[in-house]
Amino acid sequence: MSNGPIVGPAQAQATLQKALRGTELEALYRQHKTPAAQEHGVNAVDSKGVNPIDSFMNLLETKVNDVNSVMATSDQKIQSFVRGEETSIHEVMIAMSKADVSFRLMSQVGRKVIEAYQEILRMQV
Repeated sequence: MSNGPIVGPAQAQATLQKALRGTELEALYRQHKTPAAQEHGVNAVDSKGVNPIDSFMNLLETKVNDVNSVMATSDQKIQSFVRGEETSIHEVMIAMSKADVSFRLMSQVGRKVIEAYQEILRMQV
């Protein structure tokens, strides 16, 4: 586990938003919401009547919020341990490990999504 600084939940969400700002994912989302894109079938729905882009974005947002809550729980456990409240070191270490693994997984998924999008851009039509 890294010995880096502990990032609060608000800071983690702000950091993630800054990381995605200006990337191809944000450009894709803006393109998806334009009226011209709607005319060309970008907003197509699947057999269940769900737009796959919106459902994927909702899934990503849900998972980012889940990671945020795991990090907030870890931060609360650390703070209660430091204040001397009845929190065992084992609980603190487990919470920190969960937060670390969750954040690393979220980072890897973000990288893979961007790599997949870049690969799609390189495809010749």
